[in-house]
Amino acid sequence: MRPHLFEQPVTITLSAPHQPAAEIRYTLDASPPTAESTLYTQPIVITDTTDLRATAFRDGRQVGLPSEGAFSKLLPLPPLPDVYLGSLTPIRSVGFGHTAGGRVRYSSRGSA
Repeated sequence: MRPHLFEQPVTITLSAPHQPAAEIRYTLDASPPTAESTLYTQPIVITDTTDLRATAFRDGRQVGLPSEGAFSKLLPLPPLPDVYLGSLTPIRSVGFGHTAGGRVRYSSRGSA
C-alpha cells in the first residue's frame, strides 16, 4: 500500500457496489472499522496526513472486505535561496589533499 501524496485537500468517495444495501463505516486513525465506527454519508475531505480504513456492514455484521488508504500531506516547498552555490567565488582552493600510506586523502577543510 503506497501513500497517496497531496498538497491540497483531497475528497474521498466510498462505495460498496456489490453490497448495495450495506452501510459503510470508516475510521481515520488506521484502526479497523466496526459496526459502531463513523457512518459514511457523504464524501470525506482529507486535509492532513491520515490513514483511512473502511468496511461495509449490514445488520451490524461485516459483509465486505476492509479497504484502506494512506494519505500523506506534503510539506510546503522551502523558499528559494538568496544566494546560489554556483554564483559564489571560491576564496581558497584546497586541491586534492595529500598522499598518506599510498592513498590519496581528500580534505573539505583548509590546511593549516
